[in-house]
Amino acid sequence: MPGSTGGWFSGVGAVSSSDVWAVGAASGSHSLPLAAHWDGSAWTTVTTPSEGTASELRSVVALGTAN
Repeated sequence: MPGSTGGWFSGVGAVSSSDVWAVGAASGSHSLPLAAHWDGSAWTTVTTPSEGTASELRSVVALGTAN
């Protein structure tokens, strides 16, 4: 991921090969939630709310292109 200092994905959900979501945690001095979207050609980091200095996202479900 561009600008990433490391981290991991713990869940992936896909509607198609060009609509994929992945979630986990970005690491640095503290773990913070990480969500990313694959559009078929590039990953984009998606802003997520954070509930403190040690939080992560563990799963994701991709229901359809409009959800």
